[in-house]
Amino acid sequence: MLDRTAQDGRAVLGLIGGFKLSTADGEPVEISNRRARGLLAYVHLAPDQTAVREKLGGLLWSDRAEAQARASLRQCLFDLRDTLSTFGLDVLDVGRERIVAPARKLNSDVAQLERALAGQDPASIAALPGLMAGGRLLDGLELGGLFQDWLDQARAQFEQALAISVQSLLTKLEQQGRWSEVHTVADGFLQRDPLHEAVVAAAIRADIATGNPASAHRRFQALKSAFAKEFGAAPGATVQDAIASASASQALAAPPRVEAGESLKPVLAVLPFDNLSGDAEMDFFSDGVSEEILQTVSRTSDLKVIARSSSFQFRGTAKVASHIVTQLKATHLLDGSVRRNGSRVRISAQLVACSTQTTLWSDRFDRELTDVFALQDEIAEAVSVALKVAFAPSASIEPVDPIAYELYLRARAMDVEHRDSSKRIALLEEAVARAPRFAAAWASLCQARVAQLRHGERPKPFEALKAEVLKAAETALAIEPQSGLTYASLSRLEPWGAYARREALLEKAVTVAPEDVTSLALAGAFYNHVGRIQDALVCLRRAYELDPLYPLSADNYGAVLGSADHPDGPAYYESWRLRWPGHMTFTLGPMNLAMFQGDWARYEELRPAALAAAETDLSVRATLSIGDALRDNDSDLRPKLARRLERMIDETGAAPLHMLVTLSALGMVDQVFAAVDRSSYAFMFQEDGMEPASVYNPGIIFDRHFSAAMMADVRFVGLCAKLGLCDYWAAGGPWPDCASASNLPYDFKAEALRLAGA
Repeated sequence: MLDRTAQDGRAVLGLIGGFKLSTADGEPVEISNRRARGLLAYVHLAPDQTAVREKLGGLLWSDRAEAQARASLRQCLFDLRDTLSTFGLDVLDVGRERIVAPARKLNSDVAQLERALAGQDPASIAALPGLMAGGRLLDGLELGGLFQDWLDQARAQFEQALAISVQSLLTKLEQQGRWSEVHTVADGFLQRDPLHEAVVAAAIRADIATGNPASAHRRFQALKSAFAKEFGAAPGATVQDAIASASASQALAAPPRVEAGESLKPVLAVLPFDNLSGDAEMDFFSDGVSEEILQTVSRTSDLKVIARSSSFQFRGTAKVASHIVTQLKATHLLDGSVRRNGSRVRISAQLVACSTQTTLWSDRFDRELTDVFALQDEIAEAVSVALKVAFAPSASIEPVDPIAYELYLRARAMDVEHRDSSKRIALLEEAVARAPRFAAAWASLCQARVAQLRHGERPKPFEALKAEVLKAAETALAIEPQSGLTYASLSRLEPWGAYARREALLEKAVTVAPEDVTSLALAGAFYNHVGRIQDALVCLRRAYELDPLYPLSADNYGAVLGSADHPDGPAYYESWRLRWPGHMTFTLGPMNLAMFQGDWARYEELRPAALAAAETDLSVRATLSIGDALRDNDSDLRPKLARRLERMIDETGAAPLHMLVTLSALGMVDQVFAAVDRSSYAFMFQEDGMEPASVYNPGIIFDRHFSAAMMADVRFVGLCAKLGLCDYWAAGGPWPDCASASNLPYDFKAEALRLAGA
């Protein structure tokens, strides 16, 4: 519970749970602008409560150009300070370059929690359960874009830092024999994280010390059941050692001990190396070096390596082996630090076994930046030797210009899909100009140029941009023929409907880079597009296993689980919905299923979260509109949807495929195929076209649940023909899963071949 007395005269900010702000005497301060709430929270949580204005503008308005973002930040600050002034609050010091929320002006529940954890007095300990019970950090403040990325990371860091502090406090209390307070702290924390093994073990030891071994066994059995359900594994050595004492005291047989990771192949998580350069602005460099080491280990060794977007969520004090094991299912960690001084770099690295927290290998390297690629290979080889797996040195290791390497890392730190990709391209062009044999920079340049050509503002004619993409790709492959990123990027250069050419490039990408999440995700999406749902599941499951803490990996995998009507789909979606409540995909999927199955109890359970997001999310509003109409038996729903579809065709010339699926689920099959007859999907085959919006993703039509009615009609194959799929299949492309379905009342293959003229 947040202490709102705040007798020191400071305003009080509530961040654990939903955003709250109150004056020193407890009067609530209403801030209606969600970005203003995000601004105040971000500045308060930043190191030294200080944020750089330019970075803050880009974070909160990542969908806008720089000038617009700066203007939006100025207006937001003006409005926020005006609101605060009406309550007599002046909690921000606003400068030309930085914004500060001084601790002398602003208190928070996060700060109160930190102080309570640092103190060992009875009053501090008594306050802990209430402070820890407040919910997730900034619950409900989902703004999307780069802010959402920051918020996801901040939440992970908060939870992990909290776990470290709780474990430290519990260790001190146990050493002092203060067992009732061990119970207080452990039970309070386990309300947040009931699967935390070290804290459960502390509670078990407290049960034993206070003469209650039966309670210790109940705790262990509850944890064992939860682990079996969640992870398909038994609790690790820490808990099993604790319960062994309870078993002895009751003369009960302890469960068989299972070492963490026993009989499993090594799974490596490369953590972001700490930046010891003394300049926070150099974080991009230490992150970039860490990611390059990750990629080198993945490319040159026979190891499963967790993807960056998951493993890089663990930073600084959040690098706790027990949490990383639980969340990433890693058996080993590679961690270290980077210190740069001019053209020289010092990298320290250590490989740790999670089960024993034993360092298997460590070393320190002092090198010129020109030798950084050779150094990455040395580290990868040392890891491979330590874990007894095969190692294949990089095909070509050449010195690299230090300035070119820095430019490359700066570019890598930028958003690949941002509509204004010109800055990223400019950095990479300068990098390859300085280092013409820098294969990774050429591959990234190819990727950035494709994104600009298919998604961004085109500064040149299509043919000129295409030639630049091909030049970057050809150069990258000439230097490094096994560049999976280059092949994956080239697949996006092809028109959406060039299925055979896209397939060949993606299969090459996965062949040369079988553990690359980007290649796996693109290949999985392609297989879904052409109706090969089981093949898509294989790729996207692998991508999710390699990147389990990245919502997009879960979203991609979940979409195909839904299309396949897979029995595990609902359970996965529920776990993701609880993990990422701000990502509405994980709410809308179950909502759609509930409303079309008439499960109104489930629909109403999910509806409040959707209502909260409806103001800013068009897809949520559309789902609610249809769901509420179905629930209320609105007789005008189907005519309304039919009229809306007609308007869309009039405006664009093509029926969005997701609308066809919706009408199919409502039994409006004749209207679906009437709309198909009026539609042209020629834009999907245009060489110079933009990549179509997701509503034209052909994979949507192969959904076994929502598309069942139209798939049962032979006219469905005509829709496939309009999308170019029949020609692809007739020319030798593997048939979709539905072609062999026994429940179709027609011969799918024969009809597809007829329409293709084969």
